[in-house]
Amino acid sequence: MKRVVRFLVLFLLLCVSFRQAAVIRDLSPTVSLRFDSEFSHEQARGFDAVWAEEQAYVSGCQCTMLRFDGDALLAFPAEYAFGTPPNSLTPDCCVVSTYLAWELFGGEDVTGLTVELHGEEYTICGVLAHEEPVILIPDSGGFTAAELCAPSVDNDLYRYAADCAAQAGLPEPTQILCGPEVAFLTGMLPWLCAAFCAGALLRRITGRWTVLWLAVLLLAVLPDWFVPTRWSDTVFWSELAESLYARLLDWLTLAPALRDVSVKEAWFQLAAAFLLSLGLVRKTDRAG
Repeated sequence: MKRVVRFLVLFLLLCVSFRQAAVIRDLSPTVSLRFDSEFSHEQARGFDAVWAEEQAYVSGCQCTMLRFDGDALLAFPAEYAFGTPPNSLTPDCCVVSTYLAWELFGGEDVTGLTVELHGEEYTICGVLAHEEPVILIPDSGGFTAAELCAPSVDNDLYRYAADCAAQAGLPEPTQILCGPEVAFLTGMLPWLCAAFCAGALLRRITGRWTVLWLAVLLLAVLPDWFVPTRWSDTVFWSELAESLYARLLDWLTLAPALRDVSVKEAWFQLAAAFLLSLGLVRKTDRAG
C-alpha cells in the first residue's frame, strides 16, 4: 500500500514539474535585454518588442502600466481571456488584466469599454488572464527593455543579443536574460526525474547499463553550446560553469518587473517538485 501511495505522489509531482516547465517556456519566449537608460523604438528597430514598466492610475485605480511598441505578446507574455492584443496601429487601444477589469467594471469581458489614463481615453481591445492590476498601452519612447526572438537555442544567445544591441547603437545592457535557454534547461528537469523513475524500474531488469543508456539519451538532446568538442577540455567546463552561474545570477538579482514574477514563482515550484520527486524515487528504489 505504501508503495502505491509513493507512486501516486510521485506521479502528481511529475505532473506539477511538467506543468511549471510549460509555464516557464510560455513566459520566456525571447532574450530580454534590460537597460538603465531610456531609448526610443527608432533606436531598437531590430528588436521584436520594446517596453517599460511603471505605476499609474487608470480611472482612479492604481495599477502596473506597461508601455510597449512592437509585439504585445512578447512585451508581456500572458494568456488572453478575451479580445486581442493591442498594436502600434491603434494607439488609442489598450489591454487590461482580469483583476483590473473586476476592479473597474465588476466583470471580466470588458472589451469595447473605455478607461482614462493621463487625461486620455483608451478603448479596451483585450483582457489578460492575470491576477494583478495591469494595463498595456502602445507608446513610442522612453523604453528600458527590449525583447529579441532567438534564432535557435543551439546558438550562444547571450553573445547574440549583446551583438544585436551593439549594432543597433544601444547602450550596454545591464542584464541579458536568455529565456529560451532557461526554458530548455528547466524543461529538462521533469524529463530527468522521469528518466530516474524509469531507471529505478528498469535497473532491476537490465542492470546498471540503464544509467549508461540514459546518459547517452541525455547527450543526444543537449544543445551544441552545452556540449564540448573535447570532454577533457577543462577550460571549456570552467567557462561553461562561470557562464551558467552568471546567467543564473542575472535572474536571481533581477530588478522586479511584473512579467518576471510569474517566471520566478514557476521556478521555485518546479525546483521544489523536482527535489521532492528525486527524494521519493530514491526512497522507493531503496524500499524496492
